[in-house]
Amino acid sequence: MSFKKLFNKASGAIAGISMLALAGCQMNITEFETKLTNYGEPFPSHVFDANALQRIAGEEDRLKVLPKGSFARVGRIIVGPGSYGTGVLVGPNIVMTADHVTESDSGRTYAPSQLTFHAGYSDGKAVASSRVVAVIAPATSVLGGVKNNAQHSFNDVAFLVLEDNLGDRLGYETIARSYPKPEANGRYLGAVVGNNRNHTQMTTGDFQCSYTKGFPDRRVLNFNCDVDRGDSGGPLYSWRFNAASGTYQREIVGVVSTRDRTGGTAYSVVGSAVPRLR
Repeated sequence: MSFKKLFNKASGAIAGISMLALAGCQMNITEFETKLTNYGEPFPSHVFDANALQRIAGEEDRLKVLPKGSFARVGRIIVGPGSYGTGVLVGPNIVMTADHVTESDSGRTYAPSQLTFHAGYSDGKAVASSRVVAVIAPATSVLGGVKNNAQHSFNDVAFLVLEDNLGDRLGYETIARSYPKPEANGRYLGAVVGNNRNHTQMTTGDFQCSYTKGFPDRRVLNFNCDVDRGDSGGPLYSWRFNAASGTYQREIVGVVSTRDRTGGTAYSVVGSAVPRLR
């Protein structure tokens, strides 16, 4: 049974509903939690704040995520005195983010001492924090002098080496080795999690969206997820069906790079190797 059929069965939606319609549907809290609880999907209901769902409900489709379980691996990257982005643990001491999060407006990479990672950031507090001791990134994520957009999101991924092995305590996420099977309409089911400017003191996510391989030659993915400033560097998740367990496993397929009126783009990290540094 496909993921979409499970979703439709759980939410009471009409069989065969399109992914675009699914991305815009409104589901009440009970339906959402029932779907997650009964069908073994990778987002257990206890990590969501029901009160926050009521506050955030609306066109933006973002849900507050509590810093529990695997969601504590997503965190805020503080850059210098006043800016920030999102990152996610992908190794014991490795955080993956967007390269442009680590760069100044001139395209110059910040010194590691100017970056800190705060895992499980919520309500102004973090589950754990660490200083950054090294930045592994390309020289620049965009063409010289050109705005970072879907046509120029080259190499927009970077890895931060942490002083502390937060992943030994919190665990770390898996980068997909290949793309999962798409839905019948050619789109892939996805989700994004991050710390954006609309909810600066909490981690939120859009779990009812999808993506396509818009610019495969440039490793650019187009998505219709609800994102804003601050989400840059956050994980774009997808799901792969595990026949042995009968459940869907969450994997990272990209990092959020840009946004536009319909969603945005992510830099594909499918098949990427995580640096192994100690």
